[in-house]
Amino acid sequence: EIFLDLFKLVLKMCVSKGMVRGKRQAVDSVFIKANASMDSLVEKEVLDDASAFVNELEENSEFKTTSTRKKLVE
Repeated sequence: EIFLDLFKLVLKMCVSKGMVRGKRQAVDSVFIKANASMDSLVEKEVLDDASAFVNELEENSEFKTTSTRKKLVE
């Protein structure tokens, strides 16, 4: 729900700046053959405590989570 609201807001901003008119839609994509191998798979360790990982990320982040920012996100 938050993503959809954010998407709509950004889309409105693009329309107001004349970047999007809404008359046509186009998708720019290319089919690329995958170059994957079962031998290239790497096992990753699952963290037992995700909150400890989040705390570590926040401690090393230049963008500190404040109660004001948290309320804005919620």
